[in-house]
Amino acid sequence: VTFTDPVTIRTPSGGSIVVNGQITGSGNASIVLDGSGATTTLNANIVTAGNAITISDSVILGATVILDTTNSGAVAAGAAISITGTTDATTAGVEGLTLRAGTSGNIVLTGAVGTTRLGVLTFTSANNVTPGSSITAASIVQSSGNGTSTFNAINTNTSSGVALTGSAFAFNGAITTTSNGVFTLVNSAAATFSAVLSLDGAFTQSGGGGVSLGANITTTADVISFTNAITLTADSTWTSANGNITSSSTINGAQALVLNAGTGTVTMTGAVGGTTALTTLTVTGASIVQTSTVSTTGAILYTGAASLSGNITTTTSGAFQVTGAATLGAAVTVNTSAGNQAITFGSTINNAQALVLNAGTGTVTMTGAVGGTTALTTLTVTGASIVQTSTVSTTGAI
Repeated sequence: VTFTDPVTIRTPSGGSIVVNGQITGSGNASIVLDGSGATTTLNANIVTAGNAITISDSVILGATVILDTTNSGAVAAGAAISITGTTDATTAGVEGLTLRAGTSGNIVLTGAVGTTRLGVLTFTSANNVTPGSSITAASIVQSSGNGTSTFNAINTNTSSGVALTGSAFAFNGAITTTSNGVFTLVNSAAATFSAVLSLDGAFTQSGGGGVSLGANITTTADVISFTNAITLTADSTWTSANGNITSSSTINGAQALVLNAGTGTVTMTGAVGGTTALTTLTVTGASIVQTSTVSTTGAILYTGAASLSGNITTTTSGAFQVTGAATLGAAVTVNTSAGNQAITFGSTINNAQALVLNAGTGTVTMTGAVGGTTALTTLTVTGASIVQTSTVSTTGAI
């Protein structure tokens, strides 16, 4: 059926609405379905040409359905789409929902989505996206968003997991994926995470927007990768169960950060604590790659072999320790003198670079051979106690 003027379809108290054929709103027709607090069953699409779709009721999907206020993209601006009640599939994981609100329309789903799990939930386009108190779906896709997309609890159970592209994002609830489900975020503006991410697939972030992170991230032998700058708003632990962990930009914030890649590789490309020092940094990996500076107020512990290409500073009262072999990729200064804390290298140190170790009145311990494979250029060590238990070789001064 096609309407050319705004229309409201209303049932008496306790009644319900069943849509078996497509409803089309042409001209200036907006579509309102008012089920008087019962349920609306959607077995077909609802499409308008730039006017709102409002369902003031709970929705049951009898088929995979599209709600579209852009007339398939002909009216790019679109209009608002809202469902005031819950949204459920008929058969768990089967019936999906696609929402297309254009560049200006907001999508608001007030109630829980997927008490009976949806199939694929797709946000094709919108300004702001606000999808209810929780989402349970086979997978979730957002293709674009001009404003802020705000998600609470998310649960998916297929390998497609969660794939979101847009501007700003706020994640206020726990995110859980199973069945190898990935979490992929492409955010051009700020993204905020406030609750735990428990993922059975990889976590990847890109898009140019910064990330405010106040949550833990866990994957099952899958990568954790951030392309853009991170600000820690609470203590955060990233655990990848032997998957690689990569931060390709800066990390800041007066919080404790734990990166545990097991037998994977941890790579920190940007400065860590360069603007606001972290409180502590604990890193575990078969290989740890630090290509810029690290600054904390407290302790720094690297468990594994480490490639060091930037200065390491504890600004208040923190020791520094690396348990595995250390390779210098540039001249490096390790400075714990602010708190006179220990500096400990538990294995060898190599490469033709200058190394300065300043523990103030603390203890410096070098357990393995220094320059045994490739001589350092110079070595300068300051401490109340300096413990050298193997050979030292440099091309220059010691």
